[in-house]
Amino acid sequence: MKVSNRIAFTCFIVALYCVACDLPHEPGPQPSTIIPTPFEPGLNVLGVLRLDDEPGSSFFYIERAYRYQELDTLEWDESFIPVITDAKVQVQGMDDTTTYIFTHDHELDRIRGQVYIDSGFTPVAREQYALTITHNELDTLTDTTLVPVKPAIESISVDTVAQTVSFQLRTTADTYLYDVYLISASDSIRYRFVNYEGDGELPINFNTATGPREPIEIHIYAYDVNLAEYLTSVITLKPQTYLELMTTVTGGYGVFGSVSVFKMELSQ
Repeated sequence: MKVSNRIAFTCFIVALYCVACDLPHEPGPQPSTIIPTPFEPGLNVLGVLRLDDEPGSSFFYIERAYRYQELDTLEWDESFIPVITDAKVQVQGMDDTTTYIFTHDHELDRIRGQVYIDSGFTPVAREQYALTITHNELDTLTDTTLVPVKPAIESISVDTVAQTVSFQLRTTADTYLYDVYLISASDSIRYRFVNYEGDGELPINFNTATGPREPIEIHIYAYDVNLAEYLTSVITLKPQTYLELMTTVTGGYGVFGSVSVFKMELSQ
């Protein structure tokens, strides 16, 4: 093949590639039209049942869904308050059919905000709970969650050598996501993993900057399928990209899930 023919052939391939593909920094093929999507009013909830030996730690934070255009219509002296404080929140188990009523706490929680709590409620492992939230002006919101078994580690497997901490975590099929923390005064490390194996044992190894004789704590959080999906959902601010709304509930927006917590202090 002549040099001129090779150059022409190369130019043809490059031109074909440029026409057919997007550059690496581009978002990819996009729709040429914008499909109008009607706004559906509804409750927007973050509800978490916590099995952590602390009665009353389960909570619900509730807002009304709104369009960002509402912010543009406010007068200079108006406040934008989407928080719902007059909803009726009920939780009921499948085995324990007691109906637990979560009421709005008028004291502002500095971390969770204005939440609904039931100071006497403690979830039970492997119990399925049904949620019902009603409001005079919005549709009823429902969902269910299965509380994971509390995480556990084999005590004889815990080994601390120099600046390495290792142990065997017993995993269970009702847990879809684990967060494992190693916490000390000088270090804090997190290890997150999706539980693909179901029931079994998983070796965990941490390399830490913790000094000798410094107290170390292990914290393990086991999430149900709803919170696992919520915590691993993709969040992006990339323009001109479609992101499906992440919600696990029916009749509204948001997530209702459960987490079981294990804590242990190690002595060096």
